[in-house]
Formats: sequence, structure tokens, C-alpha cells
Amino acid sequence: MDSGVDENYSVRIGKIFTVSPRCEAGSDEELRKPCARSGHAAVADDKYLYVYGGYNPDISVDDEEMEMEDYNPLFKEMWRFDFDRQSWELLKNRGTVPMQLASMSMTRCGHIIILYGGTGFPFGYQKSSALFCFSTRDNRWRAISGSKETPDSTYGQSVSVCGTSLYVFGGTSGWDYSANVYKSDLRTGIWEKCFDFEKHYSMLIDRQIDEKDIPLPRYRHEMLSDEENLYIIGGGTSHHAFPLERIHVFNTKLKKWTRRDSIPDPVHGFPRRRRCHGCCQLRNVGYITGGYDGRHIYNDVWSLAIDSLQWTKLEAKLPEPVYFHSSAITPEGCLYYHGGVLTSDGKTRTDKLNFLWVTVPSLVTMSWKCILKANPKLRDKSADVLRELGIPEHIIKR
Repeated sequence: MDSGVDENYSVRIGKIFTVSPRCEAGSDEELRKPCARSGHAAVADDKYLYVYGGYNPDISVDDEEMEMEDYNPLFKEMWRFDFDRQSWELLKNRGTVPMQLASMSMTRCGHIIILYGGTGFPFGYQKSSALFCFSTRDNRWRAISGSKETPDSTYGQSVSVCGTSLYVFGGTSGWDYSANVYKSDLRTGIWEKCFDFEKHYSMLIDRQIDEKDIPLPRYRHEMLSDEENLYIIGGGTSHHAFPLERIHVFNTKLKKWTRRDSIPDPVHGFPRRRRCHGCCQLRNVGYITGGYDGRHIYNDVWSLAIDSLQWTKLEAKLPEPVYFHSSAITPEGCLYYHGGVLTSDGKTRTDKLNFLWVTVPSLVTMSWKCILKANPKLRDKSADVLRELGIPEHIIKR
């Protein structure tokens, strides 16, 4: 059994583990994994964690190949972590590959990964409002073409899919911040501005109205969603972070903002204000990890039930306070987070991959992980061999 890999298959609710990746069987190569980075994005399905992009200004010191690339110190990379094999694979760039590689937004719809916005380096000078999709079936990038009228180019915005539309809120140009809401019909690629903050705010000023329901411009916030509402979680500017006691909610049908009071954890109250935190959603619950308020870096984990807006602080604590990391959650409730910044001066980054089960997975999943832990050689067997051993087809075809 591979030393240090056993805990990778653990299913212990509420306990955080650091992944110890393994080399592929029969490989003489040095263990490959994504190096330390920040500002990258991640999504997960049943079988893989996908990590794209990121930034590390120190990597060129040791990496001669990256010094020759015009996108250095950014990473034009799609890494894939296999949950069964517990190993990383760097996928070959194919198709029309996005060049904005930091603070972009990424979400998954079935076998399609959707990427929006982002920035190159120096930050703010090479922004994007382009929409890309990545098929996990053929591992190829494609640009989504649509209307000529697109949102302003930003990075640090948030995205969410409601029905057949992708919604975008906020972000920064590098000089100013946005609180506009846009949507793109994913069937046609046509964009529509759903809420114009500047226009609305000018009207309020003329009428001398102080409107609390409208969220102020921000970046590096996160967004949860249900069938018709968008929930804005935190965020801020370079000098400020917004509180989490009240949640701004945008109704996509009425195209109207409201501000709702959330319910504190009965013991721990509300999470502290923050930006640059990790956030992912499983059904009607969002999970936030870490973050930064301009002074403090956090190592806490919170959940928010969007139907009741009830906050719950989980007992788990991140191994290190972190921000500008990426996080994603599997359909069965295993939350992964990777990389990020560890210090307030922004100079220290990590390459660690950690995971936390937040819900109890199916008995089949737990049994399969026990089998892999007891028989690690099964990780490298072909589909035909697994069928002969009686492994269920839906496990093989994930």
C-alpha cells in the first residue's frame, strides 16, 4: 500500500485531510502536481477535480520553461486530479484556450466547464469578457460566440447558472469596481444587462434616497443560487471587505435586489467580513472557506442554507489560514480546496490540496473507497478487469 496515501480514501465527516498524491503505476517520472499558486479556479464532478490557471511571481526562479512563456508568471494549465487514482495529470491545451489566467470565474454544467472573465499580467491590463467552455469528454477548449454587445471586461467577478442562463455579478477593471448584473443565454451566447448599477444609483442620488437593498461595487465575492435568485457572499475592494450578516439577493425574474437578514450560528454568531474566500454549493447549501479582510486571514469553514439563510460554523479548521485559493465540491459532498496565499504581504503561496466531507456519501461510494484503500492495485486496472471483479458499471463509467 502506498505510504501516506491511505487517508486520501477516508470518509470522516467534518475532518480535513491533506492529500498525498501518488505517481502513476510504472512511472519513473518525478511526482507531478500543480505548483503553488493563487487566483486559479476549480470545479469537480464525480471522478475528477479540475484546476485552471493561477498566478505565482516566484515560480520563474526555478522553472526555465516558464521564463520563456509570454504568460509568465501565470499558468496556462488545466490540471486534473483523479479521485480514484489519487494522482494529478496535466492536460494538453487543445482548442481555443483562454489567456486570462487569474481571478476568472468557472462553473460546471454536466460535462461542460464554463469559464468567464479574468485577467492577464500585469493585473487589469489584459482583461476579458469572453466566455469559454471546456468539454470533459474530449478535453478541448472552445470559445462561445454570441452578441457583439458584451459586459465590460472584468476579473474577480462571480458567476452562476440559473436554467439556461449564466449570470455575472461585479468584478473589477483594475481601477474601478462593478455592481452590474449580466446574463448570457447559453443556447445563443447573447448577452443582456439585467441591472445597471450606475444608472440606478444616479437616480437614487437625484432623489436623495439611501438604498440599502442594492449591493455596492465589489470584487472577489462569491455567489450562490437557487432556481431564480442570486445570493452575494462577501467580497470587497482592495481596502475593504463587506459583512455577511445581511445577504443581498437578486431575483432574476423580477430583476430586483433585496437585502435579507441572515440567521447567526447559535454559538458562534456570524462569520467575519471577508473577500478572496473559497465558496462552493451543494444543493441548497453553500460552503465558504478561509478568506481575508485586509488584516486577518481566516482558517474557518462555514455553511449557509440559502432557503433559510442560516449560518452554521463547522468544527473543522483549515490547516493554515488561506485566501485567493480555489474550492469545489463533488456531487456527493466532498469539498476540495487547493493552493492560495498564506501571508498578508501576499508573498507566500501553497500547493497543498485538502479535502473535507461535509455530507455522508452513498454506501456504494464509501464501499468503493474502502476497496481502493485495501486493494490499491485496483486503481490501475482496466475497465474490463473491474467488470470481471464485479465492480458496478456506474462506478467504472464515472
